[in-house]
Amino acid sequence: MRSTQRSESMHAFFDKYLTCRSSLIQFVHQYDNCLADKEQQELECDAADNRGLIPCVSNSPIEKQFQYEYTNCIFRDVQAEFVKTCDCNLSPRVVKDNQYFYEVTQQKIVKGMSICSEYEVVFCPISHQVRCNCFRFESYGILCCHILSVLSHCRVDKVNSSYILSRWSKNVYRKHTHIRSSHDSRRSDESMNIFRGLCVDFYNVAQDFVHDKEEADILRSTFASAKVALSEHRAKHAESMRTSEYPDGLNALRSPPHVVPRGHPSFKRLEADVDRKIKNGTKRRRASSKHTKKVAAVEGDKHLNKATERRITASKHPKVYFTVYC
Repeated sequence: MRSTQRSESMHAFFDKYLTCRSSLIQFVHQYDNCLADKEQQELECDAADNRGLIPCVSNSPIEKQFQYEYTNCIFRDVQAEFVKTCDCNLSPRVVKDNQYFYEVTQQKIVKGMSICSEYEVVFCPISHQVRCNCFRFESYGILCCHILSVLSHCRVDKVNSSYILSRWSKNVYRKHTHIRSSHDSRRSDESMNIFRGLCVDFYNVAQDFVHDKEEADILRSTFASAKVALSEHRAKHAESMRTSEYPDGLNALRSPPHVVPRGHPSFKRLEADVDRKIKNGTKRRRASSKHTKKVAAVEGDKHLNKATERRITASKHPKVYFTVYC
């Protein structure tokens, strides 16, 4: 089976489970194992994020904000950018159209040589919008060290929520986890049962009031008011739980289920040529020794059988001796 995709990430994801010789039936089974492994990794990361916080490397309030927003894996990358701010030097700002323009010089060491790179950072003091011509935020989704140095210079204590992407945040409420899949048979979650029950109730209500537009508008307004009331109730509940010693749901945290991926078949796994030759030579020597022992045993059995036949023949036909007298 071959793939016509050009996505290297997709190929790397399936490389652990499929080979060029895999059949379509194996692909179906291994695809299910891939999803189970992915869900297992997400559960392990969520458990690690809820277990504790990584200490900050500086006294910056922005880093403190990122500490509670980012996942542990992304927060380590952000800390590396905070460390790089020590190598950045800012030039005097230039004001144009209510925007501050800074020239940031970063010192790098490449192959034992010191190199200075210049970048331009534009900062708006009114909206706190900032951008850099290194385009690290546009490509990686985290703020670069040049922007962080400018924000620290301008005494900004908190960045906009638009610079904290939801895919890197550990406070995102993932709705797809309420949908039961084939991998959740060993995990009992009451929210899944509540979600399925509410979906059935909403479907029945929507099915009864789809014929009149006025009734549908009333239903939408009722849903909107109920959503606002529930949001206020959740905010009050979260505020009351902050005063407690443990956050909500931490005591009920369970270890994620262990999923054993099937992986490559043993005869299709990638091995080094040297290891393969050593294994093949060991197999040949073992096979030859077994064959030699088998041949020796067969020959011994043949000699034993011949000796037994001679004894039986001698017992059936005894020798007769005649004495001749002259």
